[in-house]
Amino acid sequence: MIKKSNNFLILGSGSSITEKYLSLIGSLDNDFYGVSTSTNVSAESLLKKSICYSSIDEYSSIRFSNVLIIASRNPLEGGTLQDFTKVNDLIERTLESIKFPNHKKPKITLLSSFSVYGKQIDLISDDTPTEPSDFYGESKILLEQKIQKLSENFNADALVCRLPVFLYPGVSAKSGNFMAKLSLAIKQKSDFTMMNPKDGLGAIFDVENLAKLHDSDISGFKILNCGANADINFEQIGSLALKLGLNNVNWSENNRPSVKVCLNSLTHLIGGTPSAKDMVYKWLPSEVIL
Repeated sequence: MIKKSNNFLILGSGSSITEKYLSLIGSLDNDFYGVSTSTNVSAESLLKKSICYSSIDEYSSIRFSNVLIIASRNPLEGGTLQDFTKVNDLIERTLESIKFPNHKKPKITLLSSFSVYGKQIDLISDDTPTEPSDFYGESKILLEQKIQKLSENFNADALVCRLPVFLYPGVSAKSGNFMAKLSLAIKQKSDFTMMNPKDGLGAIFDVENLAKLHDSDISGFKILNCGANADINFEQIGSLALKLGLNNVNWSENNRPSVKVCLNSLTHLIGGTPSAKDMVYKWLPSEVIL
């Protein structure tokens, strides 16, 4: 049997993100191991083993060269800051319980959120200060800080991916983001309210482009704002939704800005700028029929 070069650990492997992400990066060089609070893990066929957090000692003989942290409390559940940071503490304990290779620097990738920023912000760049408006966003900042400290302790590279509206198969059942709500409205053949038809949508990202970051060359600790070229506006999204079965779009205008994202760092890491139009036209029809 050929030994794989990477042992890859996914924290939060019960997420719908996992199956698509693992299929994209491939198992040629990777043995995938999962940890989850869920007993229903859709990616189980791609995982060499899947356990619950309390059984982490079962991985004591494995040295992990990659860790992907998906685990998070769903903001739709609400709760106190303590409720949200319980997940952070669980992640920290898990990372402190596993082993890393001696011969190479491990890489930790954390899925964070644009919720760390203020809601009225109109431009997000590498220098934009954080200003969370809820406990979810605050907990994400605290987790980022934990990962930075742990990466230094482990001599690991760490990439924090701050995600805007994030598209992946099955997100509509898990998220309250704009595109998830739109896909549900299409399925129900109902009306849907949309704002500012001529504004472009750039604060969007998908699992396909997230997977491209797996091989990205980073050193030390890096925070990355994810997004796309705003080559589609809300009027075009509404037209697509109507073709897919939405009953009607109720248009309105407001003063809330459509967020622009500086993509220089992302473009450098993946060798190109993602297209919001491509993401929407690929994801929305497939999500509607799930």
